[in-house]
Amino acid sequence: MGVRGYGLMAPHTDYEALSFDQVIAHVNDNTLTVLQIETKRAVEAREEILSVPGIDAVMIGPADLSISMGVPGEFQHPKMIEAMESVRETCERHGIAPGTQTRAVPQAKFWKDRGMRFLGCGSEIGFMFEKAKETAQALLA
Repeated sequence: MGVRGYGLMAPHTDYEALSFDQVIAHVNDNTLTVLQIETKRAVEAREEILSVPGIDAVMIGPADLSISMGVPGEFQHPKMIEAMESVRETCERHGIAPGTQTRAVPQAKFWKDRGMRFLGCGSEIGFMFEKAKETAQALLA
């Protein structure tokens, strides 16, 4: 659906020999469409944005959103909570999985308890840094 390049290889279709039409149908059936909402303007336009057919999930980017909302890094600020909950509610009305990226387990639980279903917690760099720090501290002890 939409306009995109074809450039597909056998791994994209589980190595089945398929016609072009079959490949296109397979890709359409197996593509996850995730939007990011990271600005105050996107929050304001959420109804229009999330009414587009074919969206599976929304990932709210809290760092960029907090900057755009005028409360940089204040992820628990009432403006942030209100904005994120408004996006979540709109997602639910449109049958879209609402979500956000978090930096720590308490934040992830906070949003999970409020209905976010597409949830990230931490990053590979953060996980590696924490383990490296733990290892360095153990060696220095």
